[in-house]
Amino acid sequence: MANTSSARKRIKQNERRRLRNRALRSAIRSAVKTARAAVAGKAPKAAEDVHAAIRELDRAVSRGLGRWPPDPRISRSVSWRPADAGAPPRHHA
Repeated sequence: MANTSSARKRIKQNERRRLRNRALRSAIRSAVKTARAAVAGKAPKAAEDVHAAIRELDRAVSRGLGRWPPDPRISRSVSWRPADAGAPPRHHA
């Protein structure tokens, strides 16, 4: 247990931040999952879902969760398909 008042305050701050970060990570995962499903199913609002997922990533980064620019693997895996949703997957050599 913390012995000083500043250590007790730090414990409280860390707990609040942990809960906020957990909620942000969950929102990102949900948005990415929705976007990938929409693109795979060729849903009419796939581009809208992709935009929402990237917006969630940017929002989390602006709040200190993750890095700038947002994880390029996630952004790329979500966003490259809407322009050519009917095309087969591209393989990069």
